[in-house]
Amino acid sequence: MTENSKKRISIEVEPDFHRELKLFATLRGMTLQNYITTLIKNDMKNMK
Repeated sequence: MTENSKKRISIEVEPDFHRELKLFATLRGMTLQNYITTLIKNDMKNMK
């Protein structure tokens, strides 16, 4: 896999939760993808 290639992760959430997540990320100037990956990376770093 090259450095620029990416893999997709897909999850299903309730429409209201998706809307809330999207708004939460947007208000912080982030995309939903960036917001979620930042949360996961921070959680993984804290688990070490």
